[in-house]
Amino acid sequence: MFLETFLTVALIMIYAIVGFCIIKFKLIKKESIPDFAKFLMYICQPILILYSFNQADYSNELGKTLLISVGLIIAIFALFLTTFVLLFRKKYKEKIAYRIYTIASCFGNVGFLGVPILEAVFKDNPAALGSALAISSVFLVIMNEIGWTIGSLIISLDKKYVRLRMIFLNPSIIAIYVALPLFFLGVKVPTRLDPLVTILAKMTTPLCMVILGMRLAVTNVKIVFANYKTYIFVAIKQIIMPLVMLLFVFALPIDTPIKQALVILSSAPIASVVLNFSEMAGEGQEDAASLVLCGTILCILTMPLITLLV
Repeated sequence: MFLETFLTVALIMIYAIVGFCIIKFKLIKKESIPDFAKFLMYICQPILILYSFNQADYSNELGKTLLISVGLIIAIFALFLTTFVLLFRKKYKEKIAYRIYTIASCFGNVGFLGVPILEAVFKDNPAALGSALAISSVFLVIMNEIGWTIGSLIISLDKKYVRLRMIFLNPSIIAIYVALPLFFLGVKVPTRLDPLVTILAKMTTPLCMVILGMRLAVTNVKIVFANYKTYIFVAIKQIIMPLVMLLFVFALPIDTPIKQALVILSSAPIASVVLNFSEMAGEGQEDAASLVLCGTILCILTMPLITLLV
């Protein structure tokens, strides 16, 4: 599992090099990066959720596992967010960096990087892969819902950014409205549409990494790697969080592949949505970019190491 994860992450990193070169050779203007990000967030990510549920076959056992996973994922988010809110709340108004650190402690790229890792790890076990992909979608949706509520409030310190429309009508939750009924009814995506769904879903990882490379090309590299706090929070998100998840799942009545999937997803690098939230607030972009870029680069080491434990 270690070697499979390492090779998969290493290959994924090549896409970032492509994105970096695209900007450096001025094939695309840096002003176009947000448009690529919108396509990723509004088209590819929702399709990825539909694709993931489409790979799983509903059963009472899987339904029970999903419910347990929902409770566990929410508990993990609550633990990390509460811990850092209590630690940093007195500093929130002084510097946005502390607000960014709070949400970076638990928000990960569970879809863009988690899914290809799961597909590599469970490629010889289709049943386990289907269940693991369903778990990844649940993880992603919960993260987005927490992001549009508690996450938005922490970053902005303004309740006006907690918008009900985005809670119930964001791209991920709309995908769930479509995917869950099909999943529970055992209905698969029509054969003619399946190739389209698969292609768009598979685009999420390369597109995410291309965008990452683009951002790296327009970011001061010294800033990305110079702040020691960046490394601390990369370690918290990508090492401490999966270790806590491992402790939580150890005694749960769920199959081993599901436990492995939850730990692997917890080890996903700091999510690009952290940068999106800082852009929404209009400050702290450098701190957020450093966390996302550094976390993603270092995941070539952290994710394979975590798989050694599961």
